[in-house]
Amino acid sequence: MIQEQSLKIMEQCPRFSGCSVPICPLDYYQDLKVKEPGDDKCGVAKSIRIRIGKDTGLLYNGLTKKEFIGKQQWEQKTELEKNKFIAFGRENLERIRDMQSCSVSASQF
Repeated sequence: MIQEQSLKIMEQCPRFSGCSVPICPLDYYQDLKVKEPGDDKCGVAKSIRIRIGKDTGLLYNGLTKKEFIGKQQWEQKTELEKNKFIAFGRENLERIRDMQSCSVSASQF
């Protein structure tokens, strides 16, 4: 019964008919599968997987286990912690952009 339900959920994915990823975030059994080095990852947008997985009884609601744990950790942070983390990320992005623009400018000479 659960196998049929799992298949019906996975069939809602826009890439289902051509998909070959071994571990699908929309599969009830994703925790029972083993990821091998070089295995492809699901390329469907998280928002689509969440929409499909919502209210289905899937353990991770359409997310991978790693994404689900990260979401839980993020939700447990205080607003101050979240804001510090966001500011840190923005600063690092600016540094990367600055380094890339310097690299482009130097290569023009």
